[in-house]
Amino acid sequence: MRRALAQIATLPGTPALRREEVKLQVALIGPLIHVKGHAAPWTKAAAERAQKLLEKAEALGEPPEDPLLLFSVLYNLWGASFSNFEAARDLAAQFLTFAGRQRSTTPRMIGHRMMGTSLIWLGRISEGMVHLDQALKLYEPTAHRALGPRFGQDIRVSILYYGSLALWTLGYPDAASDDAKRAVDDAREIGQAGTLMAVLHFTSGIYILLYRNYDLAKALIAQMLTLHLPRCLDIRGKSDAARRFIAYAMAVVSLAARLASLAALSDPSSRQRALVHRRAWPRQGASH
Repeated sequence: MRRALAQIATLPGTPALRREEVKLQVALIGPLIHVKGHAAPWTKAAAERAQKLLEKAEALGEPPEDPLLLFSVLYNLWGASFSNFEAARDLAAQFLTFAGRQRSTTPRMIGHRMMGTSLIWLGRISEGMVHLDQALKLYEPTAHRALGPRFGQDIRVSILYYGSLALWTLGYPDAASDDAKRAVDDAREIGQAGTLMAVLHFTSGIYILLYRNYDLAKALIAQMLTLHLPRCLDIRGKSDAARRFIAYAMAVVSLAARLASLAALSDPSSRQRALVHRRAWPRQGASH
């Protein structure tokens, strides 16, 4: 894609060529997320370049044929902003404002997912769950599963695993456990590597930190390594992100094994967190 973009830069500009440049520039962001990470300089630069190209296209009266191109860019700029939760919340609000002007429900679904996640990280967990439930209600598997590579991972799966963390914090451990399991099951069914690695990473942390289910966490991390290691080895010289991922995963496996050993020696009752609410979370979203 970089070679194609470099070639386009040497050619006389035409509306058709500019549209192709925008599509290629946006398409470049997804692979960079998985190889370098959301906040890596290369990924942010690609997203910012795509945003400038889209602004130029609008100024020339050449809006893209695919309205989701702009939302793909805004989503990835949001993902790169998570070192500043307030900024992420503001970007999510901007995304929802633009989404509200569209006929399609897809941008609104993604926007509610973004706002829900942003509010959860700000500690406004109940408010965040309202947005996540709204996103879940708008999600349609037939129409939206194909968007996973464009937005880094499947939106429903990310709703479920962030919802799992939020529900546990609100005192609904059974509902939280159900959502974590559904997230993993859905990711396996979808079969997108990026989605599956994201959910295995996130839920393994949930099982370690919240449920103390170290054996299950080890199994999830082992599967994550099985998926990711061949990808790392295929990258010439191994990327920094790949090396960091392998080191991180191996450290978590070691931690989980150590905690499992300690837990086996302790009173079994100490492995269970006090359950606050056994009733179901009053979810408003769709059940599909």
